[in-house]
Formats: sequence, C-alpha cells, structure tokens
Amino acid sequence: MSRATFAASPTVTAGEAIAQYRAIKLTNDSGVVDAVFADADEAPVGIALHAAAIDEELSFRPILPGQEHVGIASKAIAVGDTVYTDDDGKFTDTDGGSYTERGIATSAAGGDGEEFGFIAF
Repeated sequence: MSRATFAASPTVTAGEAIAQYRAIKLTNDSGVVDAVFADADEAPVGIALHAAAIDEELSFRPILPGQEHVGIASKAIAVGDTVYTDDDGKFTDTDGGSYTERGIATSAAGGDGEEFGFIAF
C-alpha cells in the first residue's frame, strides 16, 4: 500500500500585511506572485500560517476539500454553520449573494476577529 506524502507548506511573498489564519489569494499585479487577503466574492487558495509584513515570506496551507482549517471570523459563527469568505480574508456564516460556500464550522467563534475551525468543501 502506498502512503500519501505532502510537500512542505508553500511560501510566497506577502503583497500586503497578512494576519495569521486569514484566507489569501495569489496575485501577479507587480510581475511577482504575491499573497493578499481574499475578499468576499473571491476564491482563496489557502490560509496564512503566520503573520507577515509586506514583502516578507509567507507560508500558507492550501484549502483542500475535506481538510480542517483554522480561520478568522468576521462575526459570530456557530458549530455546523456553512461558512463563506468575507472581506479581508475573514469568514462569515452569511451568504452575500455571490459568495461561494467554503466549508462547515467545526468550532464556534463569538465574534469578529475570533479563531474557529472549519472543514473545507
């Protein structure tokens, strides 16, 4: 039986100051691949594993279906809520119309800025 192996967490340059556990997307606005916060109507590629200042190296965990992640809430989120990407790389339980479901909450957040767990769709 073969065993799956995984490479180390990918790293990119932060295109803006990035906070830990925020959803990120990749851009190529400056001719270099940079990580910036994913906003409400954007598909994130991963979750920042640590904080990084602009132009610093940032490691992230790719968001893959079935994996559990830690995210930052933009409002209170209950266990079992469907979560969506919100502005500034945060997550919400409210569908803004054009938002895409990102996962289901496995732990609660009491309000804006709090950590919570989710399993990605």
